[in-house]
Amino acid sequence: MQIDEAVEMLEHVVKVQGKLAEDHPDQLVSQHALVRAYHADGQEAFAVELLSHVVAAKQRKLRVDHPSTNVSEQLLAHILTESRLAGDVPPVNT
Repeated sequence: MQIDEAVEMLEHVVKVQGKLAEDHPDQLVSQHALVRAYHADGQEAFAVELLSHVVAAKQRKLRVDHPSTNVSEQLLAHILTESRLAGDVPPVNT
């Protein structure tokens, strides 16, 4: 039940912050938190989609080797690996 509430609350925060620039640090932090809530709730597709956006925005805004960018990239890799092992997310076509 608490995860559902966290997802709902964070979705609201991200929506309210939608007035900020797409790559505004506060927006990216909130989106990253929402990704973690989606992941905890088993909503892997939503988590991957949003985190892919967060990673791309951080790569544009921050240095590629910035710690915040690295954390988001590592989380994306973790979720993708975990999801593929469980069969929740199809492999990315390259």
